[in-house]
This record gives sequence, C-alpha cells and structure tokens, in this order.
Amino acid sequence: MKENISLSDRPDLSILKKLFFFRDITLGLTVLIGFIIILGWVFHPIADLLPNGWSAMKMNTAVSLVSLALALGIHILNKPGTTILSIIFAFMPLLLAISALFLHFTGYGFGLENILVKDLNSSIPGLMSVGTGIFVLWFSILLLAIILKKNSHSNLIDMLTLILFSIPFVNLVGHIFKATHIFQQGTDVYTSLQTLLCMFCLAYSLSITRIYSTLLSVPVGIGLGSHSFRLKFKYILTIPLLSAMLFFYMSDIGMFGQKSAMALTITATTILWVIFSLQGARQINTLEGKLRNLSFRDEMTGLYNYRAVKMLGDHMLYEAKSLQKSIIVYFFDLNNLKVVNDRYGHDVGNELIKDFAKCLKESFNREDLVARFGGDEFLAACIYNQNIDKLLNLNNVMREKNFSNKLYTIQYSVGHAISTQRDSFADLVERADELMYQHKRDKK
Repeated sequence: MKENISLSDRPDLSILKKLFFFRDITLGLTVLIGFIIILGWVFHPIADLLPNGWSAMKMNTAVSLVSLALALGIHILNKPGTTILSIIFAFMPLLLAISALFLHFTGYGFGLENILVKDLNSSIPGLMSVGTGIFVLWFSILLLAIILKKNSHSNLIDMLTLILFSIPFVNLVGHIFKATHIFQQGTDVYTSLQTLLCMFCLAYSLSITRIYSTLLSVPVGIGLGSHSFRLKFKYILTIPLLSAMLFFYMSDIGMFGQKSAMALTITATTILWVIFSLQGARQINTLEGKLRNLSFRDEMTGLYNYRAVKMLGDHMLYEAKSLQKSIIVYFFDLNNLKVVNDRYGHDVGNELIKDFAKCLKESFNREDLVARFGGDEFLAACIYNQNIDKLLNLNNVMREKNFSNKLYTIQYSVGHAISTQRDSFADLVERADELMYQHKRDKK
C-alpha cells in the first residue's frame, strides 16, 4: 500500500473485492450509456430507436462522461506508456466544461458547443447544464491531479472526491421534489436522469480507486469504527430524504398545515434515528464481544490469555470479597516440555500443551478462570471451597490422558494461594508462582 494507513483502517479484502467489481461495472455502464447517446446524435436512425428524453444528454456531455470513464479506466489498468493517453482523455472534458460554464455565466464561450455535432432543435445548441459542467470540471481536475501523482495533499483530494457526490445528489433531490431551478437552466438544458446516473457511477468509481488512501480507507476498514460507519451509512442517506418526502407529502395533500407537518416529521425522524441507533449499537456490541473474545483467548489452547487474567482476575476477586468469600489461585508449570521439544520436536510439544489445557478445562467449572499464562505456565482460579479438591480432579483426568498411547506423559509443578480481604489478584498470582517454583525445586 502506498500510503501510511493504520491497521484498523486497512480495507477488508472481502468488501474490497465486491467494491472493485462494481467499480468496473459502473465504469462500463457509463461508457455504454454515453456511447449510445453519441450514436443517437450522429446517426438519425439510431436516434429514432431511443426513448423520449434521450437528447437531454447533450453530445458534449456524452463525450465528456465517456472520456472521463476511459481516462479513469486506463489509469486503473496502469499499463506502461498509457499515462499520456489518460491525460488526453481527462483534459478534453475539462475544456468542454469550461466553455459551457463560461457561456452560462458570461454569455461567451469557446465555440465548442456545436463542434462535435449540430444541435438544431435546441434553443441553446449543444450546451450542457450548469450542474453537469461543474461536475465534469471538478472530476477532470481531480483525475488529472491523481494521474500526475500530485498526492502530497492526499486528504484534500479525498475530501474533494467525497464532496463531488454532492453535485449529482443535489440534482437528484431537485428531480424528486420538482425543484427545477436546481437542475434546469432552460426547457431543453437540464441535468437529465441518464446524466445523473453516469455522474453517480463516475463519482463512485473515483472514490473506490482512492480506497487505499488515508481518509477513504476508513469506510471499508477492518476496524470497529469502520464497521460502525457501514452500519449507519444507509440510515444517514435515507432518513433525511424520507423525512423531507414525508413533510412534502403531508403538506401537499392538505392533511396538515406546514407547522403540524413539520412537527410530525421531526417526531417521526427522531423515532427512526433512535430505533436505528439502538439496532446499530446492538450489532456493534455483538461485534465487539467477538473481537474481545478473540483478544482474550490463547490461540493454541482456547483458554484465556494473560490479558484476560489481568482483567477477569480482579473482577473475580472483587465479587468474592463482596460475598465474604475467598478465591484460590493455582499456578502450574509443565515439567517436561523442554525435554519433549528437544526429543520429538515442537509440534509434539504443542500437543502436550494442548492436552494439559484440555485437562484443566475438564477439571474446572465454566465459571472458573482457566488460562494459559504464557509458554508452559498455566493459571486457574475459582471460589475456595474446603470440601472440593480441584487438583484431585485434575490428576484423575491426567491419569487417563497419560495411559493413552502418547510419546509423552503430562507432569506439572503447582503452587496455590488463598485470598484474604487485603489481597489483590496480582498478590495471589505472585504467591502461587513462588510456591510453584518451590514445588519444582523440591521435586528435583
């Protein structure tokens, strides 16, 4: 990866594969739509076959969108010697957009509106709309900056790429709510729906191309924050739009006055946000539980690890003290692991570790704390009961394991410590550890 992004922001490869697939589809769809419109402008028999409203996408617009899609596609392929071709395809729409915007705002253009084809039926021949012109200009500049590898302001390019979506989105909202002044500059000069579709496709394709950058890697990252963003994103997009549609619907049918409609809309929106936020929080909690479980488990044995011992041990001791009870901590060390490793190899040594872990699981209850402390050291903690001998249970389980046809026998040294009201869990572990070493020395 070319840019320094954190581990949690690294893209999820399963998501990335789907995004790249749809990027290729959207680029192809843009080229297909634009090419059909170009054929319609050039060949009248083809124009007769196209549905009504096709000519709302002007020739210059179609050429610009196809050129931008080709420029981005060539840049993605990254073949040697194709950089200049990408620049040419990206630069041509830039000139067409500047000419159109100059003509809109000053009344003077570069005379490029009819250079490709005559638009005889239009009051303003060949002129793309303001929204389309701004989009093409913006996209061309961003794409040229990326092609020329001007990535010193990577976050700025990412932010401008995201803001690019606002242009087709505003025009789409204008179509939905019939706000013609947003997307239309004349009876035959407006941002058509087919143009909007191509604009969304291009903006999506460009953002996915930047997916390895610092900012745009976050939505598809493997981290908890990225997952949270993905859960909320669909609500962020849909709830404001649905709320506005509800408001205008209630106002238009005359069921409520504007103030009443606004009050009901705000109430409905708030309820929806609360419901979706609770659902998102529950899903995040489930994911966090899985991640926490992974971080607290020893990969080889499935027992708790050292990190879990530090947190869960203190919690167990606190609960025992609140109930006026004691806990007992056992500290184990396998006696013959080094001999097994040297004689039979580390794979067999790992089997010894896993067998002893299974013995501990069978000897202690589910509510007890059983952990691999590190290497060949293990720890177990439970509520102290004078009438229950956990070591006796362990030795009985081990006896069965040792009678099976193995290359080794399981042997251990152990120390234990019983808590008082003044002990911390770390104190108990330290005392049990010292007694374990004393047990090991006595054996020798």
